[in-house]
Amino acid sequence: MIRTLLAGSLAAILLLNLTACVGPVETEGIQAPYYDLEAYFKAEGDRLDASGFQFQKTARVNGKTEERQLSDLEWATEFKAFADSDINLPAWYDKYAIDSSFTANGGLERITYTLQDSSLRTKFIQIDFQDDKPKYIEIHRESQSPLATTSSDLTYDPDQGYFIQHKQLLKLSEEKTISVEVEW
Repeated sequence: MIRTLLAGSLAAILLLNLTACVGPVETEGIQAPYYDLEAYFKAEGDRLDASGFQFQKTARVNGKTEERQLSDLEWATEFKAFADSDINLPAWYDKYAIDSSFTANGGLERITYTLQDSSLRTKFIQIDFQDDKPKYIEIHRESQSPLATTSSDLTYDPDQGYFIQHKQLLKLSEEKTISVEVEW
């Protein structure tokens, strides 16, 4: 009797699985309103890995300079500050004012994102375009706490390189400045 019930149940399950209409579940995705910096810098890292360029990296810490010639870099690390500036989080979709300008023939020329309140670290992003591709990116980030004020200015030119300047002012000490520049 138990064997018959098990066989019947197994047959029913198999029949249901074979006849069930299983298709892809469609969900409406929310398109991010801001340019995807994280994806852009991942693609740029891949492009630069394949480029064969030589890189000149200059680091400055409080006036002391170190320079190196390199044939490859770890782009996920190099572009971390840029990728961390990405503002495409659903909770932030209403936090930034967007201003766009277009060329005479209707192509995108510039997008500017400006923070509307002071709660977030990324305050300003400006992306200049040429032929629908980013030609120059400028980002300003800052944060404040009872002990310190920090600010970072980042610029990126896909044809030449990038520059990051980070300043930190502790309440009880002098300002510290760190900058990194990579040219290709």
